[in-house]
Amino acid sequence: MYEYKTKPFNHQHEEFMRTKEDRIRALFWEMGTGKTKVVIDTGAYLFQQNHINAIVVLAPNGVHFNWATDELPIHMPDATAERMHVHVYQSGKANTQRHKDAVDRCIKHDGLAVMLMSYNAVMTDKGRRALWAMLKKRECLYVADESAYIKTPGAKRTKRVVASGAYAPFKRILTGTPVANSPFDVYSQVRFLDPVFWRQHSIGSGQIFRHTFGEMVQFEDANGRTHEFAKGYRNLDVLRTWLQPISSRVLKEEVLDLPPKLFTKRYFELSPAQRRAYDELTRDYETELDNGEITTAPLVIQRMVRFQQITSGYLPSDDGAFTRFPTNPRLGLAEEFRDECPTQAIVWAQRNEDIDQLLGVFGDAAVRHDGQCSDAEREYAKKAFKAGEKKWFVAKPSSGGVGLTLTEAKNMMYYNTGYNLGERQQSEDRFHRIGQEDAVTVRDCAALNTIDEGIIDALRNKFNIGAEVTGDQVREWL
Repeated sequence: MYEYKTKPFNHQHEEFMRTKEDRIRALFWEMGTGKTKVVIDTGAYLFQQNHINAIVVLAPNGVHFNWATDELPIHMPDATAERMHVHVYQSGKANTQRHKDAVDRCIKHDGLAVMLMSYNAVMTDKGRRALWAMLKKRECLYVADESAYIKTPGAKRTKRVVASGAYAPFKRILTGTPVANSPFDVYSQVRFLDPVFWRQHSIGSGQIFRHTFGEMVQFEDANGRTHEFAKGYRNLDVLRTWLQPISSRVLKEEVLDLPPKLFTKRYFELSPAQRRAYDELTRDYETELDNGEITTAPLVIQRMVRFQQITSGYLPSDDGAFTRFPTNPRLGLAEEFRDECPTQAIVWAQRNEDIDQLLGVFGDAAVRHDGQCSDAEREYAKKAFKAGEKKWFVAKPSSGGVGLTLTEAKNMMYYNTGYNLGERQQSEDRFHRIGQEDAVTVRDCAALNTIDEGIIDALRNKFNIGAEVTGDQVREWL
């Protein structure tokens, strides 16, 4: 009898009991409905039954860390966790002997070996070799998390991942948006699960798939080359019937036993330039702490603001403007949220510079609500969002965190977060209040190995950092 570590919701339990020994399965579950836990329980069960001795997870960059820091520790049963070894593959360290040894230890581990990789890592030579070594030498449950990343049949990443799937006896794909752009998106994702699935239904290629389910139109460009596009779709009832035996679809609005508010984190790694700046500030700060020069909370908060500015992709210049780092990985999480989130959502950020960059991500579908807006502009932002004319409400908690009812949103993201507990609670309550009929999800973005994680955990545990922080506590987060 399998024993859960954390009690599942009804839909998680039903899916696990029905499919725990299935060779392939697609969980087309909306964001926030708990598909990761089902896969972890499935992996634990298969290991306990001696069907597998390894789990390989491919995920978007940063998401693979989330499996190691949040999901596996919470959901993997203790008896299995004691025999588990987890390795997070990091391309930036792949040339070091330490990382090479870590990969080797994971592959040779006497127990349940878990390797977590990003899709980007698979595109490197060393990452590809590590992945294939794991799949060939171990009996794996192979998981493609956010499997829409392999939706494009001709893409090199898709071809590489689909080919590697041939070596895994058990496979799962997870995504809340299996057909984000068109029904054609599902073709390659299912080929990862089963290379012959479509051939069993007389679909021998992606082109035949498109012509079966799309109303295709051809045209000739100025250079005389022929192209085709879908002016519409057809036979979708047939497609649903074919997919039904290997998949399940769960929407948040259909899951009655979900708690009223769900929390999740998404992690990212700093760019090399950000890491150098962050570590330099850390060394200077720790020296000052050791000398006793910083002893009051306001000065600590000032330094914490500077840490967060670095992790958010910029630093203040001498003229009062901001100097941006060449790359901003935090912004990549906003892009993922944009692509994954199916509902209206609120996006909170701490500074005007953050809002400026976020509006570049969310575009014309967003409204702005911060200190740069006039009263009339704020009123327009509120009305346009509530009327459903705009999908994204991008705001600072200091300006939009009180006095607004935005229950039209079902999802919320803290692009970065402040240090005041009251401000955090007020901003969360914008969509979690009377009038909200659905479970809602709050996502925090966190830079790995920075103060982000300590700040988020402190606020979720109702600790008012702004009022009570001390140098010793900041040292722990550093």
